[in-house]
Amino acid sequence: MSFVLPSFSDTYCRALTVCGLLKADKLPDILESFKKPRIARYGSREEMTYVRAWLATKRGAHLHIDCALKNAFAEGSVPKTNCKRAEMASILSKFVGHRADVGISGVFEVPSEKLPEHGIIRSLSQEQSMLGMTLRLTGGRLDFSGAAISQMNWEMSLDKKKVPTIVTLRGERQINIGESYLEECLDWIDEQFRFFITGRKTHD
Repeated sequence: MSFVLPSFSDTYCRALTVCGLLKADKLPDILESFKKPRIARYGSREEMTYVRAWLATKRGAHLHIDCALKNAFAEGSVPKTNCKRAEMASILSKFVGHRADVGISGVFEVPSEKLPEHGIIRSLSQEQSMLGMTLRLTGGRLDFSGAAISQMNWEMSLDKKKVPTIVTLRGERQINIGESYLEECLDWIDEQFRFFITGRKTHD
């Protein structure tokens, strides 16, 4: 089985960042040539996805991987590729078997009508009146302790019908890197999104 690159087809997630501090005395031979980012793309035209990966070694060995749908990039900022999908998978497969302390971050775009009335975001965004003024919190950051995630950021547009709410979740896990490493990270952060944000097990 080859290294699996994740699919965003069944999630509100549009971008995934996975940074793993490798717990190993000996690293793959790819070390020196992998210090510069490799960028590849994969998927259908409708779900074109870009993946960028490199190994940072200033403070330990960090395997940093970004995956994002093409439509998650601002116009004119789509990255240029410098390797093929198969080459990217082959490079990442060299890290299979390593254990890592992993920081996982997911960026989600969710239609505002899908946010539950008594969920975190709607509860914090209730309209308030003060001194003749009307106030509404349309974005912010929450830090968590004792929870699976460590941080949540969100931004809600006042034009809820046209502009989705942007939510970023961050958390940490210890993981043994396998062929489905990125899919496992995406599934986990998506599970946190469903638990903390939509309160649903599915995205129906």
